[in-house]
Amino acid sequence: MNESIENVSKEEFWSKIKGFMDRWEKNPTDDAIDFLQYLVEYPESMCKSDMSPTLKREIAKKYFWGIEKVLCDHRGVKNPSKLDLKPYYDFEDISVMFDRSKSSIHEATKEYAYVQAEMKKKCEDEAEYSRHLQPIWNRINKELGRSIGWTELHQILKDRCIDVMHDAETRERTESEEYAEFLEWRKVQRIKEQ
Repeated sequence: MNESIENVSKEEFWSKIKGFMDRWEKNPTDDAIDFLQYLVEYPESMCKSDMSPTLKREIAKKYFWGIEKVLCDHRGVKNPSKLDLKPYYDFEDISVMFDRSKSSIHEATKEYAYVQAEMKKKCEDEAEYSRHLQPIWNRINKELGRSIGWTELHQILKDRCIDVMHDAETRERTESEEYAEFLEWRKVQRIKEQ
């Protein structure tokens, strides 16, 4: 549920953006997009000095998703202990992303440690989703003659009214049936474009 920006003063809002930019300019990363998304979705939690339970939970989710994503990406690797696995986001990254101190990030992850199991499940679901879509994605890239990103792939599937992750009937279909549907959809799209 989105928070209201009405409870945030202009000064608090601009101060938060300035604080983020000051920290981000010292170590530019892709975290600016995440920061802006959190600022839009949780303006009160992001701008107030006290961390709300909502913000602490979001911090923990981001941190534990980063850990579980790395572990999920390396499942099945022989001797994973020999790999130098680092989470996608460390305390420094997350402290910049949320414009908070590393100690407050650490505190939030300790308080909401139970979120790790939830993020593990999310990463496993994402891996299953990717594994299922990869052959279809490869064929669509070949058909289009260019490489499309996940966002565009999801839009194509959405346009076809298929939710691969949750539609049990779709999951049972073979790859060739789904590809045949894509070709039919693409033919209709080309006719519409003319």
